[in-house]
Amino acid sequence: MGISRLPISVFVFFLLSARHLSLGDPITCSGIVPMKHRSQMLSISDFGAVGDGTTLNTNAFNAAIDRIRNASSSEGTLLYVPRGVYLTQSFNLTSHMTLYLADGAVIKALQDTEKWPLIDPLPSYGRGRERPGSRYISFIHGDGLTDVVITGKNGTIDGAGEPWWYMWRHGTLKFTRPGLIEFKNSTDILISHVVLKNSPFWTLHPVYCSGVVIHHVTILAPTDSPNTDGIDPDSSSNMCIEDSYISTGDDLVADTEKWPLIDPLPSYGRGRERPGSRYISFIHGDGLTDVVITGKNGTIDGAGEPWWYMWRHGTLKFTRPGLIEFKNSTDILISHVVLKNSPFWTLHPVYCSGVVIHHVTILAPTDSPNTDGIDPDSSSNMCIEDSYISTGDDLVAVKSGWDEYGIAYNRPSRDITIRRITGSSPFAGIAIGSETSGGIQNVTVENITLYNSGIGVHIKTNIGRGGSIQGITVSGIQLEKVRTGIKISGNTGDHPDDKFNTSALPVVQGITIKNVWGIKVERAGMVQGLKDAPFTNLCFSNVTFTGTKGSPIWKCSDVVGAAEKVNPTACPELTSTSQQGGYCGNQA
Repeated sequence: MGISRLPISVFVFFLLSARHLSLGDPITCSGIVPMKHRSQMLSISDFGAVGDGTTLNTNAFNAAIDRIRNASSSEGTLLYVPRGVYLTQSFNLTSHMTLYLADGAVIKALQDTEKWPLIDPLPSYGRGRERPGSRYISFIHGDGLTDVVITGKNGTIDGAGEPWWYMWRHGTLKFTRPGLIEFKNSTDILISHVVLKNSPFWTLHPVYCSGVVIHHVTILAPTDSPNTDGIDPDSSSNMCIEDSYISTGDDLVADTEKWPLIDPLPSYGRGRERPGSRYISFIHGDGLTDVVITGKNGTIDGAGEPWWYMWRHGTLKFTRPGLIEFKNSTDILISHVVLKNSPFWTLHPVYCSGVVIHHVTILAPTDSPNTDGIDPDSSSNMCIEDSYISTGDDLVAVKSGWDEYGIAYNRPSRDITIRRITGSSPFAGIAIGSETSGGIQNVTVENITLYNSGIGVHIKTNIGRGGSIQGITVSGIQLEKVRTGIKISGNTGDHPDDKFNTSALPVVQGITIKNVWGIKVERAGMVQGLKDAPFTNLCFSNVTFTGTKGSPIWKCSDVVGAAEKVNPTACPELTSTSQQGGYCGNQA
């Protein structure tokens, strides 16, 4: 998956409350495994180690760790690694020890894959993760240990993974590659203030562990290095991962199995992707008031790759988590942050009032599924402005519930302003729907710039939705290189189940779209209502599209509206008289 990643503070799971967002001391969970004072200290140099980058120091590390293992000290021993590059083969740690890397200290793996030791596969995997049978032991390994610390002054543990990546790329691996550090069946593990780089495989792998704290670590690997996950908590509990920088060739933190579940939204009746529960958002707030997320353009990274992989391969058990969701909340402000790689919808205020989002950047790969930027959902009194969004789905999509569940919940989205948004999407720049069952009213969209996108503005609903879409004003839109400039459709979106009422037809009326300009537009517009519920009182004013291969066309059905100063000329359904519901009025 190999994409470049920005600095982040990674949390496995974070429940947000208003009191947590004070500007005082930062919240930390690192106290579950405190730093230990060691009564004795050894230096690796005392055992003949030479940090010249060429001398092999395996015997020195093994001898030092054997000394610690056989020591009688109840408080444990610190093994000090001074400045220098210490070449070694893999080695095993022991309990009640601290491995301390001084400033400029490097413990580097010997690039000798032929003599690398093998161990049994993990019982929860049944075989090596990449190849049947055994697996190569991690560079630094601990099994059945307690009270182990790896820390220092940002010294480096270098896995020298290049020959292993080469074998993976050329299909010559005999067994599963070694990780950099693995703790197995261990407790009270603390890793901090070190640099971990160039792991042959997964970098930091606590498996069957409890009580693990990882903080202030830097994990690095080239973006094209295969499967160099940053941190992989695996069948482990009571863990804290925070305040770290990770840039690798695969997932930063990968743990989807133990992601918490919550109830589906009542206006959806089930998870949006799968029946039943849904995974909680990465950052979540329910029933809150007066909450601010802001900063100096720091990043919240959802590390969505494993979730996208499951979606593509049909292995999702429940609906994917969003990046940030506020539910039943008021007075929410989000500004001056970067939100990236959400597993699902990125920013989802649902059943909220008084939400302001400005000066945010939202990013996800164009092929990342359903990574909407901002989804106001059954919410009111919202302002979204001055932001850049580039994702794999709609940039902003206003919603209000899904079919019979949204009709029953009956909470509209209304009084929403969206302005000065720039971005690109393979789907829509600005969308209304398709979940519109609670109704969507009084939405103002203005001064939007979109490029390399599927649709400029998309208002979408379906039979069974019910609800009304009205009082929508869109103006000041600039488009470049889009497939369809404007689309208003009555046959878009799926259904939660087969219980939807086919007689529940949406009402779409009072839509004004004006002052729109687009170049390299393939199709000007598609405006398609429903035969038994035509869309009425539509106004298109001062709309100009030019194409790359001649003039783009309009396609319309079951609509009544007016078109003034529209080029290319709109379809006949959009040239009705005022008596027929087609009057634009003064829309200059």
